[in-house]
Amino acid sequence: ARVVAPPPHTHVTMSAFALGANALHGAAVAFGRSHANAVKSRVVGSSHRAIRRVALSPVRCAATETAEKLEIKVPPRDGKVRVRFAPSPTGNLHVGGARTALFNWLYARNLGGTFVLRVEDTDTARSTRESEDAMIRDLKWMGLDWDEGPDCGGPYGPYRQSEREAIYKQLADQLVADGYAYPCFCTDKELTMMKEEQEAKKLPPKYTGKWATASKEEVDAELAKGTPHT
Repeated sequence: ARVVAPPPHTHVTMSAFALGANALHGAAVAFGRSHANAVKSRVVGSSHRAIRRVALSPVRCAATETAEKLEIKVPPRDGKVRVRFAPSPTGNLHVGGARTALFNWLYARNLGGTFVLRVEDTDTARSTRESEDAMIRDLKWMGLDWDEGPDCGGPYGPYRQSEREAIYKQLADQLVADGYAYPCFCTDKELTMMKEEQEAKKLPPKYTGKWATASKEEVDAELAKGTPHT
């Protein structure tokens, strides 16, 4: 990525990128050349294991609305490199995020893979579209481009986590139906009390499993009342 002077309207934070961009570029190229085969093996192997454990992986899927349920797509297991940068749009892009994006971009381009931009806007209280737009503008200033993302689309979208809720709900419901998960109706107050009681006993805080052993009748009763749950 060639370092050029930012335009007048560019954020002040971009000066940090200019200071380290050349060093990052050189290090990333060296990293990609010396570790390409080893990293590729780990990335692809890890991806395949995840797909075997959960046939419909919520991390790499796309969905289109149908009359009954979502049709979820998964990228083919063809051994090709597929990496992503997933920033949280709660402020300006920082140097650490820029480094991660640069290394992933160089790795994908060096091996003919796919570079995906996915926005982690699950922090609804702090995430803003203005921050997302600013980060995209900063990444483009660095000379980076992506094959799939919220601004250019792609076959496995949506590319904002906030727009993938229906996908995750369908998969979570399937896990519950298959007996691999259960709904929890504990309130924030109850969970806080559990934590405080365990800390008072010098125990590491953990969920007590209150609803893990609940009967079907108890669960159905809460669902019928519309009790909020996770």
